[in-house]
Amino acid sequence: MTRLARALLIVLLSLPLASSALAHPAVSVVIDKGGTVYYSDTERVWAIAPDGTRRVVVPDVHTHELWLDSDGTLYGEHLWYNGDATNTWGHRVWKRTPAGVISIVIPNRAGFLQDHRDFTFARDGRRHLYWIEGSRPARVMTRAATDARPEVLASMAFTNQSWLTVVADGTCYVSEGGVVWRIRRGASAERLPAALSRSRERLAVMGMAVGPDGSLYVAAFEDGAVRRLSLAGQVTTVATTPRDWKPTGVAVAPDGALWVLEASSTNAQRVRRVAADGSSRVF
Repeated sequence: MTRLARALLIVLLSLPLASSALAHPAVSVVIDKGGTVYYSDTERVWAIAPDGTRRVVVPDVHTHELWLDSDGTLYGEHLWYNGDATNTWGHRVWKRTPAGVISIVIPNRAGFLQDHRDFTFARDGRRHLYWIEGSRPARVMTRAATDARPEVLASMAFTNQSWLTVVADGTCYVSEGGVVWRIRRGASAERLPAALSRSRERLAVMGMAVGPDGSLYVAAFEDGAVRRLSLAGQVTTVATTPRDWKPTGVAVAPDGALWVLEASSTNAQRVRRVAADGSSRVF
């Protein structure tokens, strides 16, 4: 295991893992309808405009995940540690409208977001909430945003689940120690090709995204690569990260460009745009 992977694993193991919300570092990079890219470096949220201009849009927040709704409103959290004397955590949830107005969705409260089961960043096109709870078996859960009654989508013998991605039609992708599962409503869970990750470490696969053509892209963290699974089942490496950097998240733009969220061994974070021709630019 690399030095970076070991450090991240220690952090992850020290926190309750009912979902990936507390994975460290940030794992979300999202793109709005106008082509603006948003990502977190766990100290603030950045926006990169289509012309390449970068600016801070939400300062002073420690968020690992982001959710962009169909209206273009951006959601995130702020998580903090209250210190060794109490060994407790707190959080709140915020949102930022397309006009730039920031407001609080859930005010400061104790514990972790997943303790309350009233908000998640994994959503489908209908804004339904998704999360994972338990282990051996673990249950992939969902409910409508306006309905408190949860539904079990799948029950599986997960032991190392680290990331849940949900796409517009409600298809779920769960990474489990380098293995990726696809879960569709009313169907058996499908284990995807092992070639998506050579590693079986807990953080082997982090962020995932589905492209416009339905292909799945995974941030194979331990391998230092982004891999693509085509609809035909072919796995290809579409991007690799430079030495001392690892991919933690990925988004696919309509033009086919990849936006790869990367973390360094010093826990710095950045975004790299990889064009369809393989050229790249770091932001």
